[in-house]
Amino acid sequence: QATDSKFVLQPWASGQPSFSAEVQRLVQFISTPELNCSRWQGSGESGFAYVGERSATLCLDYWTPDSPCVVYSFSLDGKDAAILESTLRMKCEVHRFDPSTGHKHSSGFGYGSVRHHQAWLDWRRPHARPYRGVLGTIQHSLVDIMDSLGHSMVHVLWADLESAEWRVLESWAQDGTLRRINQLILTVHLQWAGFEVGGTEAGVVRFWYSVLSALHSSGFRLTRSTPGPGHTVLRQELPNTHSSYKLTWLRRGE
Repeated sequence: QATDSKFVLQPWASGQPSFSAEVQRLVQFISTPELNCSRWQGSGESGFAYVGERSATLCLDYWTPDSPCVVYSFSLDGKDAAILESTLRMKCEVHRFDPSTGHKHSSGFGYGSVRHHQAWLDWRRPHARPYRGVLGTIQHSLVDIMDSLGHSMVHVLWADLESAEWRVLESWAQDGTLRRINQLILTVHLQWAGFEVGGTEAGVVRFWYSVLSALHSSGFRLTRSTPGPGHTVLRQELPNTHSSYKLTWLRRGE
């Protein structure tokens, strides 16, 4: 059962507001995996990819074969095809959320079917909860989506939320939803502050770091970091950083 907790801002990286110090701390944190993973699954004919391959996303070190698994993917760009195929091969129950697609109940790769939904994620919980099994085309909090679909746990959650990830992650840390996710494959965007995130540049980066620190406090450990194209952070060109990072996190207990 999710329980509310207070979100805490971390102290300034250098003891006082400094954009460069905050960026350095954040980038070091999201570029330094803490947990080693020796077995990965990604795309390719075999479905398997080794650590050196960019397609590798799903860590199998702590995976229990033949156990029930639920997978959610929130993606608007179709880059989740590999993870969908991989988890279908593993006989998971796979749900894909994308409001930009027409209504489509399921699609398959030859190993099973992906269940499609036009609903999307929101960090706010509306007064009207979705009916069980009926999500419609509006935005819902993750806990409401899970409750509607009858899931107590999501074993793999893939998310590219196009800069909404910061408020979404903050809400998950506050309401306890993070404890209902085992593996999180998340793209974070640094080009601009994100939806409903404001303040000075140093303050924004401090907020981002605090959000990821809350993820860490919930038991998640970074196991893979893949930089994306571009070198822009809050509209500033910074050669030693990237505009986005795809991060694989495993929850190993608090």
